[in-house]
Amino acid sequence: MKLKRWLPVLLAGLLLWPHPGVQAQAEDAAGTLTLQLTEEGEREGVRFSLEKVATLEDGNYRLLDAYTDTGVDLNGLKTAADLAQAAQNLAQAAPEQPVQAVEMRTDSNGEARAILETGVWLARQRDGAGYGWIAPFLCAIPSWDLDSQDMTWDTVVQPKREPFPDLVIEKVDEQGHPVTGLDFRFVLEQDGQRQEGVTDPETGTVRFDLRWGSSAISEEKAPAGYEKSTRVIRVSLGDTVLVDGREADIQDGVIRVAYVNGKEPAAPGRTPTGLDSRAGLWLAAGLAAAAGMALVFALLRKRSDS
Repeated sequence: MKLKRWLPVLLAGLLLWPHPGVQAQAEDAAGTLTLQLTEEGEREGVRFSLEKVATLEDGNYRLLDAYTDTGVDLNGLKTAADLAQAAQNLAQAAPEQPVQAVEMRTDSNGEARAILETGVWLARQRDGAGYGWIAPFLCAIPSWDLDSQDMTWDTVVQPKREPFPDLVIEKVDEQGHPVTGLDFRFVLEQDGQRQEGVTDPETGTVRFDLRWGSSAISEEKAPAGYEKSTRVIRVSLGDTVLVDGREADIQDGVIRVAYVNGKEPAAPGRTPTGLDSRAGLWLAAGLAAAAGMALVFALLRKRSDS
């Protein structure tokens, strides 16, 4: 998250209240939070929720009861990584009905503003529109202004955006070998819309561009000689990216999922035998040769007897 002219007082060493008057005012006052989306993309219409997670009491932050089991210590955060991890942990523990919540939606300039009480607030993206994915983050009212070296009640945040990941399905057989050179088709369903994936039969893969929200991906056509699978891949892009209920492993913006297809059974009325294999053919040839030699020996013996 980019910081504009200020650094949240969440970070240890900056949790300072230099003026007694500020401390007295802080616990009862309110301020403003402005979100600014500054990167390229569809910046209008991106929705966020702000949920209060801590109050300011006697110069320290105290988690609300709904978040105490997370073990997060807001007064002991030392790095930006600590801050990001704390936000993730609090987001995972957030109740369905927060004690205090505010909804925000960006305008045509990519900005949204809200009036907030003093304390620590958890910001969570609710709709990505076409802008991208923003991880949960924490912000504080008030904050420390680096320019004025004083507290500010007007906090400005420019959250960092991550591009939506792609999901690549890799076709494999029951032994885990790639299934290539065959035509197949997958579709993604989300919000009543269907999207066909971009297939590459040569590599046995299909690619989908993921978007905010929940989607289901299923096989519509199996490769020739293989059974169509009933497996449905469920993807959720929210506070985290989940695939089939587990946090996705994103490498270079791509999630890879192996998708198994079993071979079609033998045609009805036909019983596979050992003769269907190369070894069976060699065995049949050997038996035929042996029978031929036996016939020759039988004829020679008959001739010699006569």
